[in-house]
Amino acid sequence: MPTDQKRNLIIVIILILVLGGIFYAKRSRENSPLEEYSARQDLAEGGGESTPSSELATPQEGNKPKPALTYDEYLQQGINYETKGQLLNAINSYKKASEIYPKEYVPYSNAGSAYYSLGNFIEAEKHFLQALKLSPDSVSVYTKLYEVYFYGMKRDEEQMKAFFVDALKNTNNSINIVKLYASYLEQINEFESALAIWQSLLKFEPDNTAYKSKIEALREKVLP
Repeated sequence: MPTDQKRNLIIVIILILVLGGIFYAKRSRENSPLEEYSARQDLAEGGGESTPSSELATPQEGNKPKPALTYDEYLQQGINYETKGQLLNAINSYKKASEIYPKEYVPYSNAGSAYYSLGNFIEAEKHFLQALKLSPDSVSVYTKLYEVYFYGMKRDEEQMKAFFVDALKNTNNSINIVKLYASYLEQINEFESALAIWQSLLKFEPDNTAYKSKIEALREKVLP
């Protein structure tokens, strides 16, 4: 996406956030969810992501006994358990993977997904925030955390918009987060704001039929 076009889209997003009562200046004076989590706990225990071996950090060394499986094997074991619906076993496998590579975000993200499936939203949030602490620009983790906050914890509008301020900032205004925000606005019946975002997105992809359908549906809701 051209830089100027992306900048214009972000201006639209910022205006919508500001009109919704969330100001960047205000947020700078408050702790973000990540900062609040860091103050509470420096390290949390470790669906379905894997980490390429080439990207793994050096494992922690010490007097710990050698694990029975490798990081990749524990991670895959957890994914297999999760696929079978054995969520507690999956969480245990992800925890073992995180013990081998405690600076990798994937085991925490996967464990968060398993906790979410169990309906344990507090643990899901804790693990997703730990994943973001390790990988602050992860769009996939922000998307999962959105589900925890909106569908699980049912956070209010101000809290959700604050979440999107953090997500957009930390992912360098990812288009996927922009789309997620537009969809969220539709969910809470802020149709005019959602329409403005989808119209802006259509300017970048004028042949996108999904955007056109969104815009047409929203116009019917906005226009008298």
